[in-house]
Amino acid sequence: MFQATGKLYATSNWNGSFSNPINVTAIDINGNNSIQSLHYEHLAEANGATAWYPVGSPANSSEGQQIVFCDEGDLTRPAQLVLVDPATNKSQVLINNFLGRNFSSINDVRQHPVTGDLWFTDVPYGYWQYFRPAPVIRNQAYRFEPNTGVVQAVADDAFAPNGIEFSPDFKHVYITDTGVHTFPNKDNLTMPSTIYRYDITPDGKRLQNKQLFAYSDIGIPDGIHCDTMGNVYAGCGDGVHV
Repeated sequence: MFQATGKLYATSNWNGSFSNPINVTAIDINGNNSIQSLHYEHLAEANGATAWYPVGSPANSSEGQQIVFCDEGDLTRPAQLVLVDPATNKSQVLINNFLGRNFSSINDVRQHPVTGDLWFTDVPYGYWQYFRPAPVIRNQAYRFEPNTGVVQAVADDAFAPNGIEFSPDFKHVYITDTGVHTFPNKDNLTMPSTIYRYDITPDGKRLQNKQLFAYSDIGIPDGIHCDTMGNVYAGCGDGVHV
């Protein structure tokens, strides 16, 4: 939900055509529920996204609010995090590599409301779906400081790191591993379809103490969110699991 426009913004999956890239769908939930399909400069193939606030600003204020989209990239454009202001349609690239090596297909992102850091996952779904080159980097989760440019790999133990979310007390990070479902191969039911929980280190910069939090028996736990009570919601094969 973007407060300045009164619209909810969502992305979809790759549709198999470079001439018709992934749309950003805007739903006017404060007006007549009209629906728009949008594209932004610098954003090739949009995937997960998160509300973004200037570092140090209150997360419940609309001042300075923008949206960070995960751009999966394509055969010529890199995967990257793209900052978009839907009120002006302006966009800019925040980061498109780790130590000079291209990301595979950035999948999901969250902003820490206290530090302002962006935590995101990278997994080669673009390669598995034939619209990205072969990966040149390990599948990992990252922490990025927009104000300093510092970026660190914080987890490299998932086969297909996908959704990412903070617990409401910001002591934990949940990361889904959707390795059971890749392309072009058929599903391998022995691979992870799992939500893992990590502790955030006291300095707020690293992850430790990985635990298996939940296993999805139908489909995969794709995008995830938490409510204020700490419940974890995952989009799975037959709906939303809690």
